[in-house]
Amino acid sequence: TLSVVCFGIWMADLVLTMHSEESWAVNRIGEIKMANLYYFSWASILTAGLQVMSFGKALFGISKNDTMSIVWIGICKVCFVIFGAGMHIWLNISDKCDINDLTTGAVTFCSRTVLAIIVSLTGMLVGGLVVLIRFFQAFIKSCQCDRVQAHIEIILSSFLLLLFAAAVALITGIGGPGQSVGDL
Repeated sequence: TLSVVCFGIWMADLVLTMHSEESWAVNRIGEIKMANLYYFSWASILTAGLQVMSFGKALFGISKNDTMSIVWIGICKVCFVIFGAGMHIWLNISDKCDINDLTTGAVTFCSRTVLAIIVSLTGMLVGGLVVLIRFFQAFIKSCQCDRVQAHIEIILSSFLLLLFAAAVALITGIGGPGQSVGDL
């Protein structure tokens, strides 16, 4: 339980350190002001997240060899971070965005920010569903569906690979919300 408390404390610290009006580590548009604090906060939240995953595996009796669940939980965590950063940027720029930026299909800063939010929500949804299915399958001993599950996970991971590849190009390219370190 200490790992869950530690993870909660670091999540609260991450919000204060990175995404507040007067942030300690980044400025209003997300550029890094204090690199040591910025990178140490991310390293700490990743370490605390690994501790929580280990605790969860022990708590729910999931096999220690089940590395794919860790990978899918990792995808959920990364998408959660992208969602938080995308929402932070969106809340700062939404009053400057026009509905035509989003409906005309033009590739603008506003539409790229919305894309980051949608892609991250999709990644969290897909990853979360796979983790839930893997979790409940562990309790159904009569289920002989490993091969079908592997095929479904390959299809879903291929979909996410293509989605993330396109999103990286649009989000982190010149003029996108993630063009510099620290903003997305």
